[in-house]
Amino acid sequence: MLADTLAYAALVDGFEKQFAAIETEYDSASSERQLELEASFEELDQAMVEAQKLFVRDYPASPQSLKVLSEIDWSFTSAAEYRIFFELLDPSFHDNSQFREMDNLIKRMEEVEVGKQAPDFAMVDVEGISRKLSEKYGASKYLLLDFWASHCGPCRKENANIRSAYDSFHDQGFDVLGVSTDTRKEHWINAIELDGLVWTNVCSMEPWNENEVVSMYALRQVSQNFLLDNTGKIIATDLRGEELIATLEDLLK
Repeated sequence: MLADTLAYAALVDGFEKQFAAIETEYDSASSERQLELEASFEELDQAMVEAQKLFVRDYPASPQSLKVLSEIDWSFTSAAEYRIFFELLDPSFHDNSQFREMDNLIKRMEEVEVGKQAPDFAMVDVEGISRKLSEKYGASKYLLLDFWASHCGPCRKENANIRSAYDSFHDQGFDVLGVSTDTRKEHWINAIELDGLVWTNVCSMEPWNENEVVSMYALRQVSQNFLLDNTGKIIATDLRGEELIATLEDLLK
């Protein structure tokens, strides 16, 4: 299918040139300009994702559509949105292993959406003591189940916001359970200390593809979170920065 191959190559080439221009300017730019470039990079990344979605719509029988839809799974905010594009794929892919993996991922996403009960699990803390999720949400009014890792830049940046929320609302019943996907304990411990993560932190040290909780919560990227009430029901997902603060202010006012 030459037409789809040429169309996707042109799509990628156009964006890669723009990404390259940002990267070329970045190192020599001022701190203020670097922030502007980072914002431009994020906007461009999102624009590329939207273009890739349109490619899937226009070329549903292309093997490239199957591949790209799997690669941009992180961009879908809900299982319903993901399934809209997934169901555009040509029926000829139904026996394909990648197609089946996406179908399974969407089903797992459906199990951890707002209104669903958060799957319970146990994992060891920094002292090697096993901690259950249900024990944490049962002891608070609202619990942020926060997935992160020491090597994840956005996670480390968001840690400061979560710390601010914790300091402001912990006395009113807000708590955090940090679940790291690190595989080296020293990196995990150092990040906890550097970022001042004073809440309970747990980690299994298992590789991403072998981590049962990663699969259980249908994680598509390292930085994801779920806000739970004291019964373990998911009431919000992926709250960051001021949105987390505003949500807690509304819940705990």
